[in-house]
Amino acid sequence: MGDRRGRAGAGKGASFRRLAALIAHQSGRFGTATERFAVDRGSQGILNRFHSGSREPRWAVPAAVTLVSLFGVLTIAAVSFPPFLLEHSTAVAIQAAPWGPFTVVMEVTNWFADLRQAALAVVVAGALIAFNRRSGFLVLAGIPASAAAHAMKLLVHRPRPPADVVHVMHRETSFGFPSGHATFYAWFIPLVIVALAPWLPNWGRRIAYLVGILVIVFGALGRVWSGAHWPTDVVAGTCLGGGWAIVVVCLIGTPNRRQLAVEVKAA
Repeated sequence: MGDRRGRAGAGKGASFRRLAALIAHQSGRFGTATERFAVDRGSQGILNRFHSGSREPRWAVPAAVTLVSLFGVLTIAAVSFPPFLLEHSTAVAIQAAPWGPFTVVMEVTNWFADLRQAALAVVVAGALIAFNRRSGFLVLAGIPASAAAHAMKLLVHRPRPPADVVHVMHRETSFGFPSGHATFYAWFIPLVIVALAPWLPNWGRRIAYLVGILVIVFGALGRVWSGAHWPTDVVAGTCLGGGWAIVVVCLIGTPNRRQLAVEVKAA
């Protein structure tokens, strides 16, 4: 009788131990799942903050500093020295190159000058504001870069290439450093792409990036090709516009679909 009670007690003790082990195992799984869920939520929160503009990519600040620093170096060189001999040969080589259908791109980008650039920026920004306020403000915030380029022309007083060195297609009387066209395309194109990117599919973003790069490159090359600028004029303008575009994105942030939904509900 005692042996039976002992075996029954041992059996109950083993059952309790198995039950405790099962509970501990399930608790461990629940804890792991909870931790994983917390990590996932934390990661999603970081992504949401990034897409709403509260966080910028790690490369943004170094890239902006690099572009602005290069612009400063080129400005000092433009003030202190005449155009280098290498600039002469580079400008002549660009004009002599067989650009084929890309000449049409350069002619179109050359046509957008001064007031046409301002009108294009305002129209695009207005259309984007009706769609998403942050998107429109991104584009509007890029305009000071073009204003700075025009102010720098008056400060640097660098003449444009003479007709006895390059073929000048359209005579321009203003100073040449930095290129206003290169500055404009370097900030306008990236900011428009950033403003629209959240609503574009993956293939649409790839096409936008490719087209944007082509417009920036040929918008700058077109100014040397037409005899309006020295190569360093367009490099400096690209640095100024690109650096400012990065600063704008870091300060204002990037739009996202959630903001659009909130704005639609608020309206």
